[in-house]
Amino acid sequence: MRGIPGQCVIPRVLFLARKALACEADKADALSLIEVLESSGKRACACCKKDAVCFSGNLQQCGSCKAVWYCGRGCQVKHWNDGHKIDCITVLYLSEGMLLFTWTAASAGM
Repeated sequence: MRGIPGQCVIPRVLFLARKALACEADKADALSLIEVLESSGKRACACCKKDAVCFSGNLQQCGSCKAVWYCGRGCQVKHWNDGHKIDCITVLYLSEGMLLFTWTAASAGM
């Protein structure tokens, strides 16, 4: 199941966990969460979902959010167009301390 395009929480969770490493005295929880999410993400391409062992080299990490991995450029472009760009932009806004507004049917008056 792919879910709603552009609504993946993993980039935001990884961003906030990495941020917590720099801020909190007890870093064990943040580090543990990062390790779990990164090891999970490295196991399969975020787009085609093929297992990483099917490829000769390592999966390529998204250069912007650093939260998802791809088997190649084709899958990266497809995943971007399928909605990952929203996740990346959200992480960019978080990293720059900007206020985020998430569009919902309720906010659109529907």
